[in-house]
Amino acid sequence: MKKDTILILGSGFIGNALLKKIYGQDNIIKHFITVDKNPFNMNLQLNDKVNHTHYKLDLVDNALDDLALDADKIKGIIHLAAPLGVSNITLNANKTFRDATAINLNVDRFASKYNIPVIYASSSEVFSDLENKNHFKIKKYSNSPRWSYAASKVHGEFLFQSSEYKTTIIRFFNIIGYEQTTPGMVFPTFMYNAIHNKDIIIKEDGIRSYCSIIDCIKQLELIYTDLVYRDLEKFNTRDINIGNPYNTISASDLAKKIIYITKSDSKIILSKNPEVEIPSRILKESDCINSSMSVLASRSIDNIIKDYIDEFYLYRYW
Repeated sequence: MKKDTILILGSGFIGNALLKKIYGQDNIIKHFITVDKNPFNMNLQLNDKVNHTHYKLDLVDNALDDLALDADKIKGIIHLAAPLGVSNITLNANKTFRDATAINLNVDRFASKYNIPVIYASSSEVFSDLENKNHFKIKKYSNSPRWSYAASKVHGEFLFQSSEYKTTIIRFFNIIGYEQTTPGMVFPTFMYNAIHNKDIIIKEDGIRSYCSIIDCIKQLELIYTDLVYRDLEKFNTRDINIGNPYNTISASDLAKKIIYITKSDSKIILSKNPEVEIPSRILKESDCINSSMSVLASRSIDNIIKDYIDEFYLYRYW
């Protein structure tokens, strides 16, 4: 990233990691603006060469223009804002969809008005399982309440891809790492239970590809630079999968690995529940970001688990 003014929407797990990366270096940008309804709480190492402005704003009910930003200086928007938490999404399916689409329309109006490039964070949740073992297929419909999150992401993909400003759609494939504590998510739930010697309950033994937050941020930086600075008009509606095809593992094997590395006394309980599904999300190398601008993911599952343990005992997240 060059020395720009960047607008970052959403300061959740991925957003926080990106902000820490920006704060920790003096050669990325000169000013970044963050917007979130919940101010983030991070121990950032302040860098006097980087200027940061944070606005507490609910993007569902308030327009970005209400902030009176100097839009002409904003080089790009990294849009990570969305409802979070599997439990929250499942219990509030309709509200999840309404809130997410309201946020997307808000961002689209602002970007359209000032012609600002947008990176839109979608998700692997938009996919069904592999079709013909070769290609992902966007789901058309699901009667599961959890589908409200994926449906809002499909809505956002079309909204931003059909825009006149430059856009890149990124689909995260199970980004994991320290400081990830969202209830209901597979990796942090397994880690929490193992560290506290609680049983790890697996409701569906789906196979997924997991990616370190460290590798994810490297890719995100490259995608931003590519979108904002290169002539990519013919790729204006690109979509990129961010993940690590080399970290593909079943839920039960992931649990076993976590228990072994943490030296936990936890037991694994396989509890088939037809109401809960962990669909397979197997990412192949050919499905990832194109190699001309890619930094190959380097953090193994073992590395990620050890990172998580080190950070847990350092900061005691739970």
